[in-house]
Amino acid sequence: MPTAALLGFSLMGLGAANMVPIFFVAASRLPGVAPAEAIARVARFAYLGLLLGPVLIGGVAHLASLRAGLAVVALTMGWIALAGPRSARRYLPARKG
Repeated sequence: MPTAALLGFSLMGLGAANMVPIFFVAASRLPGVAPAEAIARVARFAYLGLLLGPVLIGGVAHLASLRAGLAVVALTMGWIALAGPRSARRYLPARKG
């Protein structure tokens, strides 16, 4: 069981880590916003998540269970995966050529 959990967390970390550069590139291409400002906005939300994520997981785990706390992480990542393409189409210009 600990081996399966470690493997699961490793795969989740690899998947999430691969998305960070995509978020920064997408932010730098937002129309009407300077690339540096857009990247700073993404970094602000990333830092906020870094600070509040463990608190949220711990709070939910304290009130319910660790499984529920980690389910919040899984649901949030699923929501990002589903909402991301729609947000990208809305905020990023279409490719030319």
